[in-house]
Amino acid sequence: MILQSLIQEFEQETENTRKLLQSVPEKDLGYKPSAISWTMGELAQHIATIYYWYVGVLTQDVYDMAADSLERGSTNDIKATLALLKAMLRKPVPRCNLPQKHS
Repeated sequence: MILQSLIQEFEQETENTRKLLQSVPEKDLGYKPSAISWTMGELAQHIATIYYWYVGVLTQDVYDMAADSLERGSTNDIKATLALLKAMLRKPVPRCNLPQKHS
């Protein structure tokens, strides 16, 4: 029951993430609120790739992020960032082997 609720919440959050990224104006991808901030395109891409790290972090006892690499593409193309999100969501997520209910 808890796992099903978590999966449902995850699916809802991925839909919200997609909607958020679709709302980012292409013309503003280079915007930086300050000199030390990431651009809006870099932030959008960061949000899109969060889903990539979940599988490694949640399924391995030790996960070395520095040893893993991900081809991200341009941060100046919101369509590419949306495609990256779509690719991240297609990555298979191992399912837990839950004990079967016995009647």
